[in-house]
Amino acid sequence: MRLRPWSILAVIIPAVVLLGHSALLWAGGAREESASDRGVYVAEQGRIIMPEEIDIGSYIASVDYGYPNPLGDFGVTLYSGHRQVSMAGQEEIIQIGIQGKRMRFEDLPVLNLAFVFDSSGSMSEKDKIEWAKDAFDLFLRRLRRQDILSVVTFSDGAKLLLPSTRIGDITDRKGLLDRVHSVIAAGASSLEAGLSAGYTQVLAGYRP
Repeated sequence: MRLRPWSILAVIIPAVVLLGHSALLWAGGAREESASDRGVYVAEQGRIIMPEEIDIGSYIASVDYGYPNPLGDFGVTLYSGHRQVSMAGQEEIIQIGIQGKRMRFEDLPVLNLAFVFDSSGSMSEKDKIEWAKDAFDLFLRRLRRQDILSVVTFSDGAKLLLPSTRIGDITDRKGLLDRVHSVIAAGASSLEAGLSAGYTQVLAGYRP
């Protein structure tokens, strides 16, 4: 499935993220990446993360390995575990690094974003719903006036908290934050309803 350029659907389930830049990409490691983010969040709350919440791969994936800047939109770099290779044969580990073009956030074209988060009963475990709300606070502060945002929550069905709106046109930010923070974790988890509502909002805010 293709998503129009610079349209982004961010999904906090709390573990899934969809990013689009001329194509829709499913982040296969999103569940693992979110585990390290949650570890940071829990530590900042002054708590020790439980062993069952630790995913080693997530912490490895969170490291910036400093791959060289690509000549184009992205580059692939190969690294071997040894500088010399034995003629007699040896075990070898090949590290494959993929680096996208680096751009300052301020230089990105206008972003069209949907923030979709799970408010089902499972999100009441270990303050997960509060994690999603805190993430939204940071998310909103980071966006620029020209960016476009919509907010959707889902449990048994989807609920639209903010239709597709340019950030500079949000006159009542406190009211938006209050609506997000008033969400209570309850009910089943209708992921399809949440994703469909998010896509609808992204398409509504699309401009060539």
